[in-house]
Amino acid sequence: MYFTRLWAIAGGYHRYFSHRSYETSRWFQFMLAFTGSTAGQKGPLSWATSHNRHHRHSDREGDPHSPVLQDGFHAHLGWLLEKDALPTDKKLEQAYADFPEILFLNRHHYIGTLSLIAALLLLGRFLSAHYPELGTSALQLVSWGFILSTLLILHGTCLVNSVAHMVGSRRFETSDNSRNVWWLFPFMWGENWHNNNHRYPRSASASCSWWEVDGIYLG
Repeated sequence: MYFTRLWAIAGGYHRYFSHRSYETSRWFQFMLAFTGSTAGQKGPLSWATSHNRHHRHSDREGDPHSPVLQDGFHAHLGWLLEKDALPTDKKLEQAYADFPEILFLNRHHYIGTLSLIAALLLLGRFLSAHYPELGTSALQLVSWGFILSTLLILHGTCLVNSVAHMVGSRRFETSDNSRNVWWLFPFMWGENWHNNNHRYPRSASASCSWWEVDGIYLG
């Protein structure tokens, strides 16, 4: 649950819906949006709106989560506590006017989240009833498969917003304070090469060297 939904957020919400760094089919586009919505980070167009604002105004007035302008807590989680923290750009909605399923899922993103919880509950009850020797329960699957993994994905994403603008190395002298943080790789699978992403936001790969492994791109 962690790695599947992390890939949907990083490879889907980020690299596809925000930066359009690659092309895909209408079916897989919907799967990216639906799987990403199960991570509880709202819809793909809302996520892309805030992320594009971050790139457009990075570490300047208008950046929704800059530790340079405010503090690390605000960049990490505080900005999400603000009213309408993840709005949707009307122009972005217009760009997806031919994909009503994406617009619907963006407005009703909770469908993906609730669907995953329901699926884990049903699977847990099925395993408990038919394979009791596994010691699996519905609550166990929801706790590990949804609650824990969702929190890990959220904090992993937020660590890029906060830590990757405070510490780390700078391969490129960009106009912001973005940095590459190698030790975030186990959590973010390549999203941690944040300075590279700010230099080449339209690149499908965040790697600029053989040792900068990008698991999202390889996946």
